[in-house]
Amino acid sequence: MQPEYFAYEGLTSLLEVIARIQQNYNPNLLVGGIFMTKYAESYRRRLHHEFVKMLKEDATLGKCILTSTIRDNVSLAEAQLERTKNKVRFDVASRVGAGRATAPTASPDDILFKPVALPPPTAADAVPASNEEQTLLRFGSQLPAGDLITMHRIAYWQRVPLYEVLSEAIRMYGATQPEAANPLP
Repeated sequence: MQPEYFAYEGLTSLLEVIARIQQNYNPNLLVGGIFMTKYAESYRRRLHHEFVKMLKEDATLGKCILTSTIRDNVSLAEAQLERTKNKVRFDVASRVGAGRATAPTASPDDILFKPVALPPPTAADAVPASNEEQTLLRFGSQLPAGDLITMHRIAYWQRVPLYEVLSEAIRMYGATQPEAANPLP
């Protein structure tokens, strides 16, 4: 992840999804680790250094942060601009040096890391689904896979929750809703 606030927000959302999957479907799902991109300890951006320090001191995320990083290099942007596909031309005089633009600074501990289990969500972290969400989730589980994938895409591109797309589909096509009295297990 990039050491910036919006990347952190995205990571937090991803970890919430992982926690729900662990709780409901796969308790053996583990997070392998988190490494910083577009970051190196030699960079001058104080904000990035403070952000990485804050993440490493965090009780939950601190043990997931790997020492490996992927540094930023102008050669990568230049290669994209020139539309080269398979090889990047490196400037030998570059601060990063030839051949290291995309190479992570990996330590043996990160290469041989063991996955980290995040602590299970507490009751305070749990967000109970409303009856409407439970009904829509039950209805969504009965859809053909292609329809559900299409609805996922619509939800993604419109930046709305999936249950809103499902409820709109139910409203538009007049599909009968399953009984709301039977909540999801």
